[in-house]
Amino acid sequence: RRRLWNMPHLGLLTVGALLEPRYEPEYIDLTYDTLPENRYDYVFLSPTTPQARRAYALADAFRRRGMRVAMGGPHVTMLPEEALEHADTVFAGESESSIGEFLSGSDKRLYTAERKPPLQASPVPLYELAMKYPYSSMPVQLSRGCPHRCEFCLSTAIYGGMVRRKSLEQTELELKKLKQLYGDPFIFFTDDNFFSGNQDVHALLALLRRLALRWYAFTDITLYRRGDIIAELYKAGCRKLLIGFESLNAET
Repeated sequence: RRRLWNMPHLGLLTVGALLEPRYEPEYIDLTYDTLPENRYDYVFLSPTTPQARRAYALADAFRRRGMRVAMGGPHVTMLPEEALEHADTVFAGESESSIGEFLSGSDKRLYTAERKPPLQASPVPLYELAMKYPYSSMPVQLSRGCPHRCEFCLSTAIYGGMVRRKSLEQTELELKKLKQLYGDPFIFFTDDNFFSGNQDVHALLALLRRLALRWYAFTDITLYRRGDIIAELYKAGCRKLLIGFESLNAET
C-alpha cells in the first residue's frame, strides 16, 4: 500500500507542463517539505476530498501574504463554489481545455471546461519536478472516461462515459521519459479502466514488455473473458490489478 500510493500528484505535474515556457514552475509536496516562505506569482493546489480543509487553510494563508491561488482537481470540480471562497481562480473540469484562456490574461474567477479534450492535447507531465522526493511509484494516465456508472465512483461524472485515449506514440514518449529520469520506476496507471476502449491493447502490452517496466492498473471483471490478454500480462510487466466490485449481492 505504501509503495502504490507514495507517488507525485499527476494533475499538478500535467498543469505545470501546460504552462508557457516563460514560467518557472516549482513542485512542492508537503508530505516531505515544510511550507515555503518564497513568494510566487501563482500557487496551484489540487486537493483530494480528505485534503480539502487543509488546502483551503493553505490557500487563505498564501492569499494573506499577497499571492494569488488557483485550485482544481476532482473535489474542486464537484464543489467549485466552495473552492471559490478560498481561491482567486478555480478550474472545474479538465484544464487542457481552459488553461489557455487563463494564460491569455483573462481574469475570470471560474473556468469551466465546456468540452472533453482529446488527450492528444495533454502534454508529457513535468516528472522531473518530482525527482527531489523519494517516491516509490510514478503515475501515468493513458485514458480518461469509463463506460460504467458505478455509484461509488466519480469518474463518469468528471470524465464522461466515453473512453478517450492517448496515442501509442504519446505513451511511448511518456514511458521513455520516466525511464530516463528514474531508471526502473514502478508505474501506477491511474486510468479508471485500463483495458476499456483500448483497441490496441496488444501493441500497448508489447511496448511495456519492450521497455521492461513493472506496473499496476485498474480494470473491471470482464477481463476474465480475454484470455489472450491475461496470457501476456506478467510478461508485459503487470504485477497487480485492482478490480472494484460495486456489490457482492448475488442479485446484482
